[in-house]
Amino acid sequence: MSGARYPTELAGGMLAGWQARQARYSGRLAVTLFMLVAVVYAIGAELSWHSFGSGLAFGFPPAGVDVAVLLLTARRYWPAVIAAIVVAEVGVDLQHHLTVVGSAAANVVEPLVDASCVLWWCRGRS
Repeated sequence: MSGARYPTELAGGMLAGWQARQARYSGRLAVTLFMLVAVVYAIGAELSWHSFGSGLAFGFPPAGVDVAVLLLTARRYWPAVIAAIVVAEVGVDLQHHLTVVGSAAANVVEPLVDASCVLWWCRGRS
């Protein structure tokens, strides 16, 4: 029984091990989500740039993808998605010599507001 005097001590040790495994899995999932969103966002932003000829467009496909990712993931992973948006947006903006701060802020706030509004609107409805 590995030094446990009571069954609750053994259960507590098993629970601690499960929590550690869960934390490692959660961390790997956040890193994977970050990389996936950053790559997809950068590709979508580049395709939008080349399709519309400038950074201004009436439709920005990566924003829709970001809203979908936010709606499909738990809120504890939203910081990883937001960080991926910022990194990809700054990279694309620097490549095309655009104003980094304004574009990144707008493209971070929009999916956050959209996903939050959808979740608020749909709460409790099926």
